[in-house]
Amino acid sequence: MKNRSYPQAIESIATPEPFVRQSFDDARKAVATLRTLYARNTRFLRDSFAALAAGGDSNQRYRAFYPEIGVTTNSFTQVDSRQAYGHMPTPGHFSTTITQPDLFETYLIEQLRLIMRNHGVPVVVSESETPIPLHFAFLEGTHVDGTAAVVARRDLAEHRVLAFSLPGALAPYLVEKGSVSVDGVSLTVAALAPERFEVALLPHTLAVTTLGALAPGDAVNLEVDVLAKYVHRMLAARGLVPAAVPVAAAASAEPAPAAAPAGAGPSR
Repeated sequence: MKNRSYPQAIESIATPEPFVRQSFDDARKAVATLRTLYARNTRFLRDSFAALAAGGDSNQRYRAFYPEIGVTTNSFTQVDSRQAYGHMPTPGHFSTTITQPDLFETYLIEQLRLIMRNHGVPVVVSESETPIPLHFAFLEGTHVDGTAAVVARRDLAEHRVLAFSLPGALAPYLVEKGSVSVDGVSLTVAALAPERFEVALLPHTLAVTTLGALAPGDAVNLEVDVLAKYVHRMLAARGLVPAAVPVAAAASAEPAPAAAPAGAGPSR
């Protein structure tokens, strides 16, 4: 016990070029800058991880930060109190980190427009001190990794459980509580066995996606977690696991026709 060895701390941290804070009196330009900064920093994390997986420098950390929007008010300017947003209740400095500004663009533009109109002050875009978690930097892919079939369906009191066959080539990328996309809908793996996996679908998911119509025997498209692919590739490069087998070589079935969600973004 006296001869324990501990991993050496990594003190070198690589980050994107510092972002100089910018002041805006135009909400659209402010949100466009938030989008550019968020895209740059998440791309830095993805590129750094890919380089590391390909045998890059493992003696440094890689870190990028969420963009931040801030506003400073100096008076108790009266505004329409019937509004639940678009104004500050007291003088002071207010700020928040922003994630996926492209997804919330319309809301952000309206919110910032009202703040600037009601208080007569600009907003400031900067980098926060909150690191972006690596797995939040990866984008939802648009391709198909393989196909599966519904093998069982159980309707319970508050949700439905669907079981799918699991192609051997995709098995290394699935874990319980991990992510998998079925016909373009991102879901959580509720249970996992060597040749099948299960997902639990809430009523909202059943109502706004095409998954509510699935029955045993139906074919679906699968997409596995891209982060799991990167980890597997990194381990394979070091000879710790076998190299990935292309799905096309492992399965003879053609991909099933893509089935897009029938409504807005799904919930699990």
